[in-house]
Parts: sequence; structure tokens; C-alpha cells
Amino acid sequence: MSLFFVVSSSPSLSSSSSSSRCRRLVVVVVIVVSLSHYHLIVAHLSVVTMSFVAVCLFTSLCFFFHCMHMFLVL
Repeated sequence: MSLFFVVSSSPSLSSSSSSSRCRRLVVVVVIVVSLSHYHLIVAHLSVVTMSFVAVCLFTSLCFFFHCMHMFLVL
């Protein structure tokens, strides 16, 4: 994933305010990218968790029906 942003070049009174503005922009970009990655990680983990629960449920149901079949045969 690539991230592009444009900094508008406007005349500033001092270089410190420009550097401060640039620092704020970098902080905002880092926060936004971190939050978007966090959202993707949580979504991926929830899909993996739901798949694991589905497999466990299916396995336990198969085992239960197998045990019931063995019990009824005896």
C-alpha cells in the first residue's frame, strides 16, 4: 500500500512554523496509517477466529454423531 500526500507551499513568516506544520502533518499521517492497519489486523483476526470456531464446531458435531452412531449400534 502506498501513501501519497501533497504539502502546499505557501509563504510562511518563519521556518519554525513551517517545520511545526510539517511535523503535525507527519504525525497525522502516521496516526491514520496506524489506525487503518489496526483495522485490517482486527478484521483478519476476526476472520481467522470465526474460521477456527467453525472448524471446532464441525469437528465436535462429527465426533458427537460418530459417538451416537457407535452407541446405537451397540
